[in-house]
Amino acid sequence: MSLSVPSATADSQAAFGQQSEAAFSQFLAWLRSRWGLDWSSYRPDYLQRRIGICMSAAGIRNYAEYVRRLERDPQALDRLRNDITVNVTEFLRDAPTFAAFRSVVIPQVVATKQKAGTSLVRTWSAGCASGEEPYSIALCFLEALGRDLGGLWVCVHATDIDEDSLQRARAGVYPSQSLKNVPPALAANYFRERPDGARVVGETLRGMLRFQRLDLLNDEPLKHVDIIFCRYVFIYFSRELQERAIRSFHQSLNNGGFLVLGRTETMPPALLDGEFVTVDSEERIYQKSTA
Repeated sequence: MSLSVPSATADSQAAFGQQSEAAFSQFLAWLRSRWGLDWSSYRPDYLQRRIGICMSAAGIRNYAEYVRRLERDPQALDRLRNDITVNVTEFLRDAPTFAAFRSVVIPQVVATKQKAGTSLVRTWSAGCASGEEPYSIALCFLEALGRDLGGLWVCVHATDIDEDSLQRARAGVYPSQSLKNVPPALAANYFRERPDGARVVGETLRGMLRFQRLDLLNDEPLKHVDIIFCRYVFIYFSRELQERAIRSFHQSLNNGGFLVLGRTETMPPALLDGEFVTVDSEERIYQKSTA
C-alpha cells in the first residue's frame, strides 16, 4: 500500500483527491480496528486533510509507512486521534444540562448518602478533554452545597485517552471566552484572571479533581461511582461500541447512580429495559435501575 502525502498546505485537499482512494480507505479501516471509531459522520476531505498534516509533520510519505510508525509509537497514535477528534468545549456547556444536574441529580445523590450514612461522592468525567467539564461539575457541587460541600467528600475523577489534553486540564489555564457561560460572580469566585486576560482555575475547584489517563474501550473502568458524565464522546463511536461503553458504565455505577450523556446522544433502547431509567430525556440524564 503506497500513497504519496502532500505537504501540509492549502493545496493538500486537492492533492489528496489525486491519490489512491483505496489506500486511504484501507488506512481508515486500520484506524477503526484500533479505535472503534465510526467515520461515517466525518467528511472524507476533513479526514484526508487532518491525517495528511500529521503525516507531513512526521516526514512520512505513504500510509504503509505511517501504519508502521503508529504501531511502534503509541503516543503518535494518540496524537493522531486527538488531532482528528478535535473537541471544542467550554465551561457549563449546555447550561440547561448543568442546571438539571444541580437541581435534580445532586439532591438525590446527597439524600442517598445521608440515608446510607456515608460521605464520599464519586463523580466521573469520562472523556474530559481539556478539563472544562469536570471543573464545571465541581463548581455545581460547590454552588449547590456550599464551600463545605455539606460535610460530604466530593471527588471528581477526570479521565481522557489523550495525555496532552490532560496536561492542559491539570494546568487549568483557559481563554476568557471559554467561561462565557459562567456568571461573572462565579468566575470571580472560582477563577483568577491573569494580566493577559486568561483565567486560571482556583484551588477550591482544583482540589476536588483527580486526573487520570484512561482508554474507555480498553482500560479497566472506575468502580463504585455515583455519577458519570460522558458527553460528546459517543459521536466518535460506532453504535456497537456506544452500547458496550454504556454497559461498562452500568457496571461502574452504584445502584441508583446517574449517567449524563451529550444532548445529541441517545441511550440505546435495549438499555432502557431494566438497566437504566430516564430522568430527563431532553438533557439526556439517566439513572441506573435499582430493580
